[in-house]
Amino acid sequence: MKLDLIKERLAALKGDSKSSKLIWKPSKGSQIIRFLPYKYDPDWPFTELSFHYDIPGTTILSPECFGKKDPINEFAENLKKTGVKEDWLLARKIESKKRWYAPILVRGEQEVEGVKFWGFSKTIYEELLKLAEDPDYGDFTNPKDGRDFTVEFIPAEKEGTYPETHIRAKPVTSKVTNNSEVLSSIEAMPDVKTLFKTMEYEELERKLVKFLEGEDSDSNDAIIEDDDT
Repeated sequence: MKLDLIKERLAALKGDSKSSKLIWKPSKGSQIIRFLPYKYDPDWPFTELSFHYDIPGTTILSPECFGKKDPINEFAENLKKTGVKEDWLLARKIESKKRWYAPILVRGEQEVEGVKFWGFSKTIYEELLKLAEDPDYGDFTNPKDGRDFTVEFIPAEKEGTYPETHIRAKPVTSKVTNNSEVLSSIEAMPDVKTLFKTMEYEELERKLVKFLEGEDSDSNDAIIEDDDT
């Protein structure tokens, strides 16, 4: 077993702040980013992950992301089969939600911090796939002649509304970086799955039972939110 990978897994289980710093969320206004090839799947930069956001206490990465069974999703599927509206609504609330992650560099002052991972919604994911399919853009993750992107983030203006995220590819291609430290960071890119808290089947099952019995905390220390970003 690789020692570095073991350390990453332990950090994720403990909710280590170092892991959370690798997750990027756009701030209000415009910022420039560069998508990178994913070290663990060079042919595909996007990683689909599923999270439980509505079981109080923390955001939990579904064991299904590792090919394991998820008791919360199993329970949710059984609830949907009852035909009772309230059961269906509860199932929709607790079942895992999909989000897509890609490694990026954030241009400007943050670039020297190295690789970050941006988690975005299905809407952004589809936009990126359409751009990748367009021969005028090609492989925008290419380190030699890929493209930077402008990301514009508009926070929710009032309660009941959602934030907006818009992306736009730069017309000019460019090299990803000439900075040796940044290049080293890219080479040492972690597995994105190791950056989030996950649980084994039995532990997640106990958390579900506590939630259903109303014993779980109302607090949430999630490092990501199920919004439009």
